[in-house]
Amino acid sequence: MQRRSALVASLAIVLLAACSSAPKKNKELAYHAESFNPDSPFEMSFEQAPAAVCDAGRRALLSQGYVIEEIKPDWVKARKFFQPNSSVHVQINFTLSCLTEGEGAEVFANAREVRDELKSTSSNAGVSVAGIGSVNLPLGTSGASLQRRLDHHAKASEWTAKGGEKGIRLDGGPTNWQFTQEVAADRFPVWIFGAGHVAQALVRQLPPLGAAITWIDSRDEAFADIDTGGFDTRIADMPESEVASAPAGTFFIVMTHSHAQDFALCEAIYRRHDFAYFGLIGSHSKRASFERRLLDRGLAHQRLSELTCPIGIPGIVGKQPAAIALAVAAEILQIHHARQLLGQVARPRLLDRLVRPFQPE
Repeated sequence: MQRRSALVASLAIVLLAACSSAPKKNKELAYHAESFNPDSPFEMSFEQAPAAVCDAGRRALLSQGYVIEEIKPDWVKARKFFQPNSSVHVQINFTLSCLTEGEGAEVFANAREVRDELKSTSSNAGVSVAGIGSVNLPLGTSGASLQRRLDHHAKASEWTAKGGEKGIRLDGGPTNWQFTQEVAADRFPVWIFGAGHVAQALVRQLPPLGAAITWIDSRDEAFADIDTGGFDTRIADMPESEVASAPAGTFFIVMTHSHAQDFALCEAIYRRHDFAYFGLIGSHSKRASFERRLLDRGLAHQRLSELTCPIGIPGIVGKQPAAIALAVAAEILQIHHARQLLGQVARPRLLDRLVRPFQPE
C-alpha cells in the first residue's frame, strides 16, 4: 500500500455539498466508498470562512463513519476502521486543513490507508520486512500470517522497550500495532543469612545474573556502611524465623558468624521441602558435625543429601572472599539454569566436587 496524499473523491463531493447548502431535516445519507487518486495533495477553494469549512468537513467525515480524533478551528483529524471482506482490515487516517485565502478558505486534505490482510503462507518462522514495507507475523501452525501493508516511507515498527520492576515492557507506536506487552524478568529468589565478607562479595555478583536478594542478619550493625540498594535487607533476632516466609524455589545460603545460628537455620530450612538449593558455608568436618546433630533430632537420613556443604563449584581454591563468592555464584547459576532446562521442581544433583575453595570453620 502506497501513501496517497489525496482527498477521498467521494468525501470531496460531500464536503462541497455541505459548504454550499444549509442543513436539511430528514435528509438521506448515502455512504460513498473510498477511492484514492494519484493527485497530491487535494486542494479546493471555498467562499466560507475556514472555521465553517472545517466544521462542514467534520460533519462530512462523521457521515461517512469516521471517528474524529482531533479538531481545531482550522484542523480536523479523523480515523476509520472497516473490513471490506473477512480477511482484510482497513484503517484510513484523514487530515483536513482549512487556511484563510482572501475572504474565503483554501482547503488541503490528505488520507492515508493501512491495510491488514490475512494471507496463506508456507512456513513463516519469524518477523520479516519485505522491500515494499510488509510485516509478516506467523499465526500458530495454521499456515496463515497477518500481513500489514505500510506506506513505503513508514517505519516497519515503532516498538520501544522500557525497563520496569516486572521486566521489559514493549510499547507499540501511536499509529502502528497499538499493543503493549510486558515480558517477565527472570528473577530467582536467593536468601542469604549472614553479612560477613563472603556474603558482601556474593550479593554483588548474583543480581546481574538474575537473582533477587533477600539478606538477613541478627546484628543491629550488620549492614552499617554497606550499600544495600536493590536488596531486601532484614535484621532479625532469630533469623531462622524468617525461613518460613521465603517463596517456593528459594536458594538458601547460610553463612552467619555463629555455628549455633547456622544450625538453627539448618533445622528451619529442613522443615521445608520446596527449596531449590540449600548451601552451608564450612568444611567437611562442619558438615559431619551438623549431620550427626540433625539425625539425633529426627531428620531422615535420606534428606542429608539435600544439604550442600562445602559450597561452590570445584576448581576455585582461592581463600579471598571474592573467590569463594565467585565459586558459590557459579554453582547457584548452574543449578538455576539446570532447573530451567529440565523443568524440575526438585534440585538436580551435580557431580561430586573434587576440590573446594577454602572456607572457615
